[in-house]
Amino acid sequence: MISKRLNGHDVVFYDSVEDLPVVQFHRYSKFLLVEGGIGDNINDIDRHISRILQFIRTDIKKATQEILNLRQCLYVVATEQDIHNKATLCLIKSVDGRDWTDFSDNGLDRLYEVVNGASLKELDEIAAKVRDAIDENLLQYFPHVFEDSTQKNYTDLLRQRAMLQITAIVKEEDNSDKVEEVTQKILSMQNPKGFMGADSEEVRFDKQFEDMCLLMAKEFGGGIKKFTTMEFYTAFERLTRQYNEAKKLRNNRKR
Repeated sequence: MISKRLNGHDVVFYDSVEDLPVVQFHRYSKFLLVEGGIGDNINDIDRHISRILQFIRTDIKKATQEILNLRQCLYVVATEQDIHNKATLCLIKSVDGRDWTDFSDNGLDRLYEVVNGASLKELDEIAAKVRDAIDENLLQYFPHVFEDSTQKNYTDLLRQRAMLQITAIVKEEDNSDKVEEVTQKILSMQNPKGFMGADSEEVRFDKQFEDMCLLMAKEFGGGIKKFTTMEFYTAFERLTRQYNEAKKLRNNRKR
């Protein structure tokens, strides 16, 4: 765990999935979902505008969704909701020696007030440290769950486009057609998500987690939500293996 003095308070953060309660991890992940899809700062506004300008030439439906997301982003920025730092607060274990257990909206608002006097540099440093540690843990222990092949392909395309742009500058070549071709592939992989109404990504994310808990409770008994993140996803992988083995056995019997 990582200890940090913030705004005159001793704050302890989880930095390992072995200790991090899964309900806190779910809350943290939900904030990351909103941070990535909506955002909370000027750079995010610019990102939405850039994507709207790109999509409007090729996909009106995606452009429309980006406009709706931009609208929400403007509201978030105007009301100073600070999604980025609230996500990090979901990884807190204790404040001044007392465990913090309330990660509801009201609980996070109170927690935000506790650390709000800390500098942006302090908050950014602790966010980078604990987030990187958790991400590293997840990829180390559960690569099949958290390593997204689609994201890998997306990253490869971004790298490919960057190399084409660098080559054009260094060799003074006109490869704008190739750059545009790769750009269109990148755009085709981008699918703006909706964050409004009963079918929003936040609602879907919460329902998915509850469904996972119900299914796992049938196999492992109650108390699933008291698991650590390590225990939860270890059980999830075991259940997935059992399902795949049973499916394979059924398919073999049909032959």
